[in-house]
Amino acid sequence: MNEFIEKILNIKDGTTLSLEKDKVYHVYDDDCIFLEGYYCSNTATKQENPNGFRKTALWLENKNNVTIDGKGATLLIHGIMTPIVLKNCRNITIKNLCIDYFRPTMSEFSVVQNENGICTLSINPESTFEIQDNVLVWCGEKKADGAFRWQNTYKNAHTLSMYFDQKTNCLQFLQKEEGDVFPSVPEFASLERIGKNLLKATLKNKNAFLPEGCVIQSRSVVRDQIGGFFERCRDLTFDNLRVMFFHGLGMLAQYCKNIVYQNCDFTPKQGRTFSSNADFLHFSGCSGKITVRGCRAYGGHDDFINIHGTHLKVVQADGEKKNITVRFANACSWGFQAFSRGDIVEFVQWDNLIPYFKTKVLRFERLNDTDIKLYLKKLPQSLQLDKDCVANLTQTPSVCIKNNYFGYSAARGVLCTTPKKAVIAENSFEDLAGPALLVEDDCNFWYESGYTKKILFKNNKVNRCGFAENEAENLDIAVTPQVMDKTSKNFVHGTLKISGNIFSTVPGKRHLLKFYHIRTVRLKNNIFDAEYIVKTSPQEDR
Repeated sequence: MNEFIEKILNIKDGTTLSLEKDKVYHVYDDDCIFLEGYYCSNTATKQENPNGFRKTALWLENKNNVTIDGKGATLLIHGIMTPIVLKNCRNITIKNLCIDYFRPTMSEFSVVQNENGICTLSINPESTFEIQDNVLVWCGEKKADGAFRWQNTYKNAHTLSMYFDQKTNCLQFLQKEEGDVFPSVPEFASLERIGKNLLKATLKNKNAFLPEGCVIQSRSVVRDQIGGFFERCRDLTFDNLRVMFFHGLGMLAQYCKNIVYQNCDFTPKQGRTFSSNADFLHFSGCSGKITVRGCRAYGGHDDFINIHGTHLKVVQADGEKKNITVRFANACSWGFQAFSRGDIVEFVQWDNLIPYFKTKVLRFERLNDTDIKLYLKKLPQSLQLDKDCVANLTQTPSVCIKNNYFGYSAARGVLCTTPKKAVIAENSFEDLAGPALLVEDDCNFWYESGYTKKILFKNNKVNRCGFAENEAENLDIAVTPQVMDKTSKNFVHGTLKISGNIFSTVPGKRHLLKFYHIRTVRLKNNIFDAEYIVKTSPQEDR
């Protein structure tokens, strides 16, 4: 049995496991722990991972009062897996541990030269590849039998590519060519190896967008495994973790209570420009208090922190028996336990996001992977089937995000939709393509709930964020709930206080703030180094 996994499987309640100081523990995706029935929010579709299948190295289930002290050791992943899985655990601390991939599933190369579509490409030495029938194929490491642990062509229906400009610290999407599903590297007419890690590539369209001097990052969009999965746990602490790469998605806490990330480093390993395929820290249906403090992160293809619940669509109702059938409506969220007995749920009008009825869950029944029957204390007199949704009001957290550094990324800083108090203070947001703070809520797309009551955004530094909005403005903060009724005058969100922050941009740009469908916004003692514009209606974007 693998040495690391044997240590983990021998953990009992009350154990403190200390790893060997600075040791590298190797774990392989064909010699690890195999689990089924671990369904993750915001990840893979049923087609991509039909059984909730997880490969993992560090698995704790139904364990209490456990501390794992890495002592600076490294957990080195070979292949693709979800390195940490915790389920139904209480009072768990994981600290002083480094996690990395021997061969990350993101690949990168530098465009050394692009002269009229004839390009010189320098492949990162870690990004192993082959040229097969004039096609660039990214390859994982080889197994003992010589087969690759994974392969991914440079351009296909699941490949997405971005470009990173090291001079400006901007990470942005490449463009789409005809037939592309996602932004992608332009098609190569021919490829020739001219050195160990050098390629001469001739673009099929010599005018295609492949900027000279930039680093291209390519990955699969499939979230078959993720950086960590924690379900129905409480009192989790992650202290001084060093995670150099997240495959698929970062660490997902799902229906957990009281989670702390402190003094963690989620930045790229030296020699790389990337660290995460998607969100770094994701919280779905959590409660208690979420704390993120003293952490560092940059180099991601999505958001740093996303905190939300899940809207489930009401598809059937039986007023006499006081039950409804609700359905996971987004293809990437399904299968998991979204309710507990005694939870308070709210019915939400699909087109204006306004809750209109509140009741208690007496019991629930899982009908299949997407449908749940809820037996309720009472039902509303009327609702729009196949449109209106329910949200779990009990499973909502308070939030403290303080004293963190969030550097360059292709998306946003903090996404926060919880009715409990949220404090986002004394952080640095720098070179984010999207806004430092995004407050949404929707019943039609990702189905991420819900409304907010009180958010404090205080004493933060927001530098060159939201540059992807347009050429003239940086979108620093956005409150943009996905209200489908364009005539709605309702307030979805409550109060947002923006106080004592410093907003900086590049010369010639203005600052932009969007506050849609929110009752109260207070701007106080902020410093803007350029003109700022406030938009209060989606109609102003037209």
